[in-house]
Amino acid sequence: MSHLFSDWRQIAARVRGADTVALFLDFDGTLAPLRARPEDALLNESTRRALTRLARNPRVGVWLISGRRLADVRLRAGVPGIRYIGLQGSEGRGRPTLHPDAQHLLDRVKCELIRQVEDMPGIRIEDKGAAIAVHYRGAEAG
Repeated sequence: MSHLFSDWRQIAARVRGADTVALFLDFDGTLAPLRARPEDALLNESTRRALTRLARNPRVGVWLISGRRLADVRLRAGVPGIRYIGLQGSEGRGRPTLHPDAQHLLDRVKCELIRQVEDMPGIRIEDKGAAIAVHYRGAEAG
């Protein structure tokens, strides 16, 4: 497999020649810099302007995908005209619910994770309903 930029001329020609282009982007670490506290992540203005311009182009469909809850990523990005998908795809295409057995297992995992990390400074568990995030960027190395 070659690197994207090693084939950029061919890729750019195909994009220019396409009737429509679908662009799927991630929020944290791609559009917004990673932060120790996820609530501190925001789009900078130049990124917001670029996304807004892309969203206005009738040939381009822009999707912002995130591990964040749908409402959170919409609020943080705030770009009209793009589509948002939260929790890596489980939010944004209707309202799927977890099977009760899966929810029970997820609840057990969450309790065990909380127990395992409760004495580890800088690590916190975020319950996202149908997902759990372990935030460790604030933890000490070691």
